Amino acid sequence: MSLSGSSLAEVGIVIYWTGVCTVSISGLLDLATSYCENRLKRMCQHIIKRGITVENAFSLLSAAVRYDAEDLEEFCFKFCVNHLTAVTQTAAFWQVDGNLLKDFICRASRCGAFKN
Repeated sequence: MSLSGSSLAEVGIVIYWTGVCTVSISGLLDLATSYCENRLKRMCQHIIKRGITVENAFSLLSAAVRYDAEDLEEFCFKFCVNHLTAVTQTAAFWQVDGNLLKDFICRASRCGAFKN
C-alpha cells in the first residue's frame, strides 16, 4: 500500500495525537524531514510552536537547526531571546552543542540581546 504525502501527514499527526506509538513530535519532524514530507513537517512545526516553553526552547531550537526547519528556528530563536535570562538557566541550554551555542550568542548579540 502506498500513501500520498497528504495521507502520510495525516497518519503521522493522528499517531502523534492518539499516542498509538511512542514517537515524539521532534521524532515525527525528523521522519518528515527524512522523507521530504513538507506538509507533515509544517504540521509538526505548528505543534512544536504551540508547545514551546522556557524549559524546552533551546532543545527545540537545536532540533529546528538539525532538521533544517527555518521558520521554526526563527520562532525558537526569538522565544529564546525574549526569555533569555530564564532560558540560560535551563539544563537544555547548558547541554547544547558548542557551535550552536556560539551561533546563538553571536546572533542574539546582533539583535541587541546583551545591551545594558
